[in-house]
Order: sequence, then C-alpha cells, then structure tokens
Amino acid sequence: MTAKKHIINKKIIINSNLRIKMSNNWSTSEVAAAVEAYFKMLRLELPGFKYNKTKHRHALREKLKNRSEGSIELKHQNISAVLIEMGIQCIDGYKPRFNYQRSLLPDAVTNYLKANPEIQALFEADSLATPTVPTVEDFLAALEEPPASEEKQASSVFEPRAIYNPTGVNYLGPSGNSVGNVFKLTSGTDRVRRRKNRSPS
Repeated sequence: MTAKKHIINKKIIINSNLRIKMSNNWSTSEVAAAVEAYFKMLRLELPGFKYNKTKHRHALREKLKNRSEGSIELKHQNISAVLIEMGIQCIDGYKPRFNYQRSLLPDAVTNYLKANPEIQALFEADSLATPTVPTVEDFLAALEEPPASEEKQASSVFEPRAIYNPTGVNYLGPSGNSVGNVFKLTSGTDRVRRRKNRSPS
C-alpha cells in the first residue's frame, strides 16, 4: 500500500467514526422529549403520588431513535444534575450525573420551566415540607431494578457555564449546588411515605 492510499484510508476511517459519534448524539427533539418525560414524573413525585419509573421510561423510548434503557436512564440523571445546578429539587432515584450535553440540556430544561411556570409552586411546597423519619419499608419501597450498564465514553474537560432557574429562585438554599443538600431539604423516603396511599388524579 502506498503512502497516499494509506492516508486516504485513514481519512475514511476517521470520517466514519465521526459520523457514528454524531449519530449517537441526542437531537434537540429527543432532549426535549426526555425533559418533558422527566417533569411528568417529578410532578407526581413532589406531591407524593405513586408512579412507575420503568413505565415512563418505556413510553419515552417509543419517541426516541433506538435509545437503550441505560441511555435514557443516564439522560434522566443528567437532567437531575441540571436541576441541582439550578437550585431545584430532582427526582429521587436518578442520581445526578454532571457530564451532560451543555449545548442542549440546560436550554431544554430552561425552556420547559419558562413554558410551565406553575410548576414553581410544587418546588416551593416541597422545599417547605417537613421531612419525616424514614422506615426500613420506605427504603425498600424506593428500590428499583437498574437498567443494563453501557460502555462509558470519555468526556472532554471544559469549564461549564453557570445555569439558573428562570425565576431566579434557588429552592435548595445558598449551597444548592451540593448534592447532599438536596437530601437535607427534600427526603426521598419522605416522598415515598407521602405517596404510599395516593394515586394521580
């Protein structure tokens, strides 16, 4: 093989890998659908209603392009991270993961909050609720089977831009960026307790 052919083949491989990587990125419409599905669950969780994360995840998957259970789970964890950075309560069970699409996800969450300002009342009510002491049954009720794990891709290092709740309210307090602070103000097991005997209207 000549040096020229070797260079051409190398370029073909690089371009092919780039196309594959770009095709794996979530589109704007997919991110918006994931954000909407997340807030549907959060609207049920904050008042204490029962709901099934798996059913919501399956419903969302039908709107996406060949996304796996693990990929959707990760996206929901990314949304939790955005909310934490905004000073807003996230869904218990979706541990915040901060290596998310900075170019799309914060804007999608912000757009949803601007279009649905009434949800701020739920955030305020939840931040003011007095948590109860959890029981063993509460912890067991919160457990769910995790989706199949996927191979992790290395993320580039960059300086993230600050993101805020459009209303300017930080429901998690001055140290809202601390994940631990979420569980001081909004107890997941307290939500489980509140939704034991409730069902969505």
